[in-house]
Amino acid sequence: QVPHHEWVNGSAGVLITETQGLSWSVSPKFTLPGHQSWLIENTVAQTTSGYVLQLFRTGLGTLYQTWSPDFGSSWSKPVPTALPNPNSKVHMITLSNGYLLLAYNHSPNARSPLSLALSRNEGRSWRLVGELETDAALQFAYPTLEQRGSKVHVIYSVMRSDAAYRLIVQGIKVATLD
Repeated sequence: QVPHHEWVNGSAGVLITETQGLSWSVSPKFTLPGHQSWLIENTVAQTTSGYVLQLFRTGLGTLYQTWSPDFGSSWSKPVPTALPNPNSKVHMITLSNGYLLLAYNHSPNARSPLSLALSRNEGRSWRLVGELETDAALQFAYPTLEQRGSKVHVIYSVMRSDAAYRLIVQGIKVATLD
């Protein structure tokens, strides 16, 4: 599965291939009832039991989630999680031990801190396990996780706002965790 979203109507879903990428189909798209916010910039991970978990960025101060029992062909209704989110992209991977790791901003309204959460029960609950960045004067966003052997790499953008509230990209950082 590959995350897929549309800015026009604030919906998200996944693209599915059963042909090693030669052809693709679009899963059902998700929106919130009453268009109270969008569901965009989703991230997906397969659990050890075979379910696929999908997390969404929203403008409601929290992440939303949905589950698929059939590799993305059908999904449960999106529901809020207990994880705060300031309308910022997140990234989740399944670690080699089967746990899920999430890089996200642990705040309902600021892109700082940049945090890591771990789920040992396939995404049913999450535990904050660390903060990579905490400088409130900066914004940390668009994280990507990658596991190579026993190390996990977190790649993310660092930004600041100028006096006119324009975002100025400071660069991209890489954190390596053992």
